[in-house]
Amino acid sequence: MPYALCPFCFSTLHVTPEQLAVKSGVIRCGHCHKVFNARENELSADIERTVPIKPNEDITQSSTATQEHSSEADSPPIIAAWESTKTTHHYKLPYGLLSFVLVLVLLTQIAFIESTRLTQNTQLQPFFKKLNNTFDLSIPSYQNLDEIHIIARQLTPHPKLDELLSFQLTIKNSALAEQPYPSIKLLLTSTLGEPIAQGVFTKNDYLADSEINDYFAPQSLRNITLTFQKPSKTAFGFEISFQP
Repeated sequence: MPYALCPFCFSTLHVTPEQLAVKSGVIRCGHCHKVFNARENELSADIERTVPIKPNEDITQSSTATQEHSSEADSPPIIAAWESTKTTHHYKLPYGLLSFVLVLVLLTQIAFIESTRLTQNTQLQPFFKKLNNTFDLSIPSYQNLDEIHIIARQLTPHPKLDELLSFQLTIKNSALAEQPYPSIKLLLTSTLGEPIAQGVFTKNDYLADSEINDYFAPQSLRNITLTFQKPSKTAFGFEISFQP
């Protein structure tokens, strides 16, 4: 049995010799309902079929009805069309890569929900640091001000300038992980312990320019010297605290 290709919607039609004999091969496509000459668009009979004809477009019923009413109807017979098929391509990620992506997404969600608790885990710091560098993330680094201890401190007049004071401080990072250098709050007090002046010194005030982006290494010491203007009242004592 021959096949015809609709030149309008490119549907493949199954036609019989009887249908080709009606109207000299002129038929109507059952898919787009356009009229064309099936003889001029005949295909090879061995074309592969992959999708069945719709039940309401049965070819036998359509053929019979066409032959019975061909003398009465002016329009060419309607030939049922094969449904056109679309090839769907399924792409699969390699199992190892897919697993890594899923683990990364899970860790990111966990880090977002419990960032405070996780970033305080010193054992995870190398892993978080690698994630930040590799994927340009901003997972907070470890910071625990309670593990920064004062080893030595001293407030003295500046050795060369009378209007200045010099404050020497040695601190230690007792943590097992590196952490950002803290800001230092210095409070000067009178003989009665009343505050007379205070100031906050960030790492920019006591680190060299080449060290601004460095971290306070674990189990290490740091000597700090702060120089500032004398207050109007004489300072007899001081208090130190650390801030993020």
